[in-house]
Amino acid sequence: MEHYKLFINGEFVESANGQTFESVDPGTGQPFATVAKAGSVDAEAAINAARSAFDSGAWNNLKTEDRSRMINALADQITQQALRLTITESMDSGQVIRLSKYWGLLGPQLLRNFAHFAATKFPWTEDIPYAGNVFAPGRDYIRREPIGVCVGIIPWNFPLSMAFWKIGQAISMGNTIVLKPASATPLSALILGEAAKAAGIPKGVINIITGPGSELGDTLCTHPDVDKIAFTGSTQVGKQIMKLASDTIKKVTLELGGKSANIILDDADLDLAVEGAIFGTFFHQGQVCESGTRVLVSTQIYEEFIKK
Repeated sequence: MEHYKLFINGEFVESANGQTFESVDPGTGQPFATVAKAGSVDAEAAINAARSAFDSGAWNNLKTEDRSRMINALADQITQQALRLTITESMDSGQVIRLSKYWGLLGPQLLRNFAHFAATKFPWTEDIPYAGNVFAPGRDYIRREPIGVCVGIIPWNFPLSMAFWKIGQAISMGNTIVLKPASATPLSALILGEAAKAAGIPKGVINIITGPGSELGDTLCTHPDVDKIAFTGSTQVGKQIMKLASDTIKKVTLELGGKSANIILDDADLDLAVEGAIFGTFFHQGQVCESGTRVLVSTQIYEEFIKK
């Protein structure tokens, strides 16, 4: 079986405790890879690497066009890994191959879009006329700066796309990041680490650690050198993260579980509405946080809708 290591400070390393775990293919129930199992020491090392990279200015002080160029190089490396990512994601997460192929192709384009807008469209500074007061009329300025060290914690249902969304938006704005994928689906994120190294992304800008959230979460969410946490997952865990982050007043973004509603009105095309409701509920076997898992139907068409 192939063995995957942690990606910390631009290098692939074993966990400090030497422990590993197996990644299991849901389609066969059999393990097909081993993965280094990070502990709190590794989480500390990843955070320290991200902090050093940010404080050095090696990434956030780059001109936006230079950072954009390097992110495009990262996208190029990922494109070269598209077939491997497709197969690995399918085996690791149980996604049908057509879906896993989609993320491997879309991800590089997402990175290119982030890089393009950060370099050419995003207003890093704005000069705003301001009347002031009778003593000091003048102008106001808005200057946008990177937050610092970000932590991304992602779920098992769409591991590759979530990794793109967490990493891409953070680094395009000049931040550094520590990404923790779900223990059940760690492999595609570690392949992104390979692409980052091959693209020449400076050491410490992207760090990827794999292991139990119960142990790593405490360190990632309470460490004083972490400035921002972005979490996608269950509402229960989201509550815990918000509590852990509160003592150091970290910025927190939570994308939690929901029970989204499909609303079917009287004038709906019922055949289309039924197909849409089924797709909205059962796409990806219903393992989607924004699935339309409730259907609200007008009483005038309720019986016909249920029959269909």
